[in-house]
Amino acid sequence: MITTQKIFEKIQHDPQWLQKILIGGLLMFVPIVNLFALGYLYRYAKSILKSGRFQLPNWEEWAKLFLEGLIFIGVLFLYTLVPILAGWAIYLFIAKITMGYLGWFPFFPVSLALVLGPSLTLVGLFSIMEGAKADSLFLKVGKYFKKIFKFWKLLLIGNLAFLGLQFVGFPLYGLAFFIGFLFLIPYTLAVLNSENKEQ
Repeated sequence: MITTQKIFEKIQHDPQWLQKILIGGLLMFVPIVNLFALGYLYRYAKSILKSGRFQLPNWEEWAKLFLEGLIFIGVLFLYTLVPILAGWAIYLFIAKITMGYLGWFPFFPVSLALVLGPSLTLVGLFSIMEGAKADSLFLKVGKYFKKIFKFWKLLLIGNLAFLGLQFVGFPLYGLAFFIGFLFLIPYTLAVLNSENKEQ
């Protein structure tokens, strides 16, 4: 099974790996401009999906990067931010009708959305890269959930590591987010592809 160390070793094969990561991390701090960094992550994921190689792409074709960033943030919004907001609304409703007697238990829907969000977002992105139409993201949510639950133990490890990095690296949130997905993308792909290797 692929590990964080193996991913880092493969990333280091690029002599400009540090420069490429710093550019992405710095761009992530700036609203709107961060779409270029998200586009870079999209291109990175697509490269691994198509070639199977862990190669950091070059920072080029900026107009295309911006458009790919829009795709990334659209899927992120649909599969992570919307469930978090829905979970928060459920939390507020339950907390209000129980007058807070249940403590933090009503917060469970938000926690679930946070834990599932990264994997669900990536599964949606991979599907688009493989030719799925944008409207299928609404129609095939159940299929994507089924795929995630099949490998939930392994995906949970990656997602918790990603969320842990966001928590620890919050002062440098842009860099933490960018680096987190640089590692989570190949890890998630490896987990999902493990089904094919078993067959």
